[in-house]
This record gives sequence, structure tokens and C-alpha cells, in this order.
Amino acid sequence: MRVLITGGAGYLGSVLTRRLLDSGHDVRVMDKLVFGDEPIRGLESNDHFQLVKGDITHIEDVTQAMSDIDAVIDLAAIVGDPACKLNHELTIKTNYWATQVLTQVAASQGVHRFLFASTCSVYGLSDGSLSKEDGPTNPLSLYATTKADSERVLLDISGPMEPLILRLSTLCGPSYRMRFDLVLNIMTATAYFDKEVRVFGGSQVRPLMDVRDAARAFQTLLELPSVSLEHRVYNVGGRSQNVTILDLGREIAATMGNVKLVVSPELEDQRSYGVDFSRVEHLGFVLEHSLRDSVLGIADLFESKKIVDYTDNQYYNVRNHY
Repeated sequence: MRVLITGGAGYLGSVLTRRLLDSGHDVRVMDKLVFGDEPIRGLESNDHFQLVKGDITHIEDVTQAMSDIDAVIDLAAIVGDPACKLNHELTIKTNYWATQVLTQVAASQGVHRFLFASTCSVYGLSDGSLSKEDGPTNPLSLYATTKADSERVLLDISGPMEPLILRLSTLCGPSYRMRFDLVLNIMTATAYFDKEVRVFGGSQVRPLMDVRDAARAFQTLLELPSVSLEHRVYNVGGRSQNVTILDLGREIAATMGNVKLVVSPELEDQRSYGVDFSRVEHLGFVLEHSLRDSVLGIADLFESKKIVDYTDNQYYNVRNHY
């Protein structure tokens, strides 16, 4: 299958690109390369890989990149609440307006399937029950709001193209383009280098998922026959990894060993939600990586000296200019 991945050089995209190439797909990556090309460097020698440097807000770039494509996986976005706050107008243009452009061009180009990376943070603050795809959403940030608005664009599409929305758990674990502005990742970094795991608040619940499992979820929904897809929206993750931030901190401290757990009552991020994943599980998707696997995978990057300074700007979306 000929697949276009927007944002294919990013945290999730760089893992997914390699996974699809290893599975025999032809992959074209469209990316602005805000963080450089290092995450996908070396793939140029693969005859099934192509890189198009472009911007999803430019219709000319989108039209060129989508030529002769069977399926689109849309990962390109300004990701995370802090990064989105830097430029409200640009965030809406990139995360919402560009979604409309991408879907319209894809439909006109005869794209068969369109997979969109959304987020479980559209649930915002739940009442304690597990949030389901058909239940209410309550986005508490600009980032989550743009994702919820983009979902409505996709759900309004008519015609032969199949739009699928993947509401992803909070990602974690090792990648070719690491991020340390994600909760498990930064906790693991401070545990390794500073011998402390810092927890803010602690009672808030989040679903977590290793980025390698997220890549496998996209491949699963990409390759499934249409008859298997009864729905358009899927929560992606695993029920066992709905955890409180305090329990996450304890898990990381236990995994790393000889680490102090520091709990602070300050709580800037009000999000708290557990998520129901039965719909995607019915498709046969279950997590393969535990939280411990994610922690150890990141620790291996430190041990091997692939990452020596987790505070470097390149690992934080908010410190880079989109």
C-alpha cells in the first residue's frame, strides 16, 4: 500500500514510518522538519521511502504529497498544551484548518482510507467512569479543542473515503525523535539523572501507551478490511494502563531503583480521565509494552549515550518554533 504520513519525522511518526516500511508498504513522509531530519535519517536508501519537505497548511504542498497515494495517516500537528499556547492563531490553522484541507484533497485524489491522530485528552475531566467513544467530550485546552473540532470535520465526510479517528492515550517510551515533555518520559529522565521522581498532584488519572504500541495500532487499522471496521472513532490504549500520576511515579521509582519519590501538591493540569478501550480490543488490538518496558527503553537511550542531556531544547515541543 502507498501511504502518506504527515508528521512522519516526529515522535510517533518516526517509529510508525519504520514499522510500515518493515511491513512492505511504500511510505511517503511529509514533514516541515522543525526538529530536523535526524529521526528519519538513513531511510533515504530504502527504495520504498520518500521524503517530501512541506507544510500541511499549504495546499500546494499537500496536493503534491498526496499524488498516487492509497492511504493517509495524519500525525502532523502542534502537539501539547504548552506548545499550542505559544501561538493561538497558528495552532488553529495547523491543527484544525489544515485538517479540512487534507481531507478535501484526499477525497478528491481518491484516497481510500484516512487515519487521524486525535487524543484521549478530548475527555478532559471525567466523572470517574471510563470514557467511551460515544460519550461526552470535555476538552480543557486549545490542543484538545482543535482535535475535537477536527474529529467533527472527519465525521462529516461523505463518499467512498474511510475516515478513522484514533484517540490516543498519553504516549511514552523510546523513539527516534525523543520527547521529554511527556509525563512518563520526564519522570524517567529525572529518575535516571537526578535520582528523583517528581509527582505534581498525584490523584489525576491518565491512560498511557508506549509509542511503539501506538505505531502498531495505526498499522492495525490501516490494514484491516473495511468489513471489520464498524466504527469511525477508536480509543487506543489498554485499560490496565489507566493509572494515577502517583502510581506512575511509584512504578518508575521501583523500576529505576535507588530513587526518591517527591510529591508536590501543586496541580496546574486539571485533566483526569480513565478510558474504555473495549472497541479497539474487539479488533484484536492489545498492548504489548508495559509501563516498565517504556521506562527501561528510555533508560537504555541514556545508558547507550544516545541521549546525554534530556534538558536540551530539541526534546521539548514548546521550545521549538513551528
